[in-house]
This record gives sequence, structure tokens and C-alpha cells, in this order.
Amino acid sequence: MLYVLVILIYALILLVIPYLGMHLSDLMPMIKDPQAQAQLSVPVEWTFADFGYALFYMVLVGGVLFYWRSQYVKVALVATPLFVLLLMIGFAPRVERYVQGPLIDFYKSKKGLDVDIQPLYIKSYACYFYADKRPFENDSFTHLHFLYG
Repeated sequence: MLYVLVILIYALILLVIPYLGMHLSDLMPMIKDPQAQAQLSVPVEWTFADFGYALFYMVLVGGVLFYWRSQYVKVALVATPLFVLLLMIGFAPRVERYVQGPLIDFYKSKKGLDVDIQPLYIKSYACYFYADKRPFENDSFTHLHFLYG
């Protein structure tokens, strides 16, 4: 029976994510962090069609649950990958836009220009992909990694 509760929580998550995305303006006064407010103010389109992922999930898992009435483990083994797949297809691109959308736009604006772009303090290849740059190489300091680890 615990598996059914987990499946219901998955369905609730699929319902809540689009709802929160559509009503971010109502949540903004509760967020005190200016960086979080700036990232959440990026325009991302959420529609009522996004609730279709939850509906699809509930109908499909409900059918599997009806088919395997007492075999909750099998239902959970079907429901969990389906949940992850729906999150990746439906919501990951939108969440990615909140997290690094302005940065990706900046990289794209520098494409083709003679500028050096290097990420600081993080390991990221986004600047090389979106700005179409090659990693920086300095032949005179090729063995410097022996000094600094």
C-alpha cells in the first residue's frame, strides 16, 4: 500500500509543478532572496496543457494498477521510470530556463565575437557549446599542472 502512496505523491508533484509555474507572481513576495527572485523572474511559458502530463501519468498508472491489482511492486517499477521520463520531457527544459537561461542567452550573444569566455569556480562546457569557442590553451604553460596539482 505504501507504493500506491508514492505513486499518488508522484502524481501530485506532476500537478503542482505547472501550477506553481503559472502562479509565480503570487509566490514572489514570499521569496526574500534577490538572486532567487531574479532567476524566477525569467519568462517561462507554462500552459494548462502541462497538466496533461499528470493526467497521462494517472491514467496510465491507474490502468497498470487495475491490471496488476495486488502486485504493487510491479506497478511501482513501471510508475517510477514513467514519472522520471515525464519530468525530463515536460519540465526539465523549463526548469533549465530558470536556472541558466540568462547565462545561455549571454553566451549566444557572444557567438562569433572575438572575446574570451571562461567560467569561474565551476566546471561548465556551456560557454564552449553556445558561444562556439574552443577551450583556452597556452602552450608556454603546458606543465603548470605539476605545480598546482
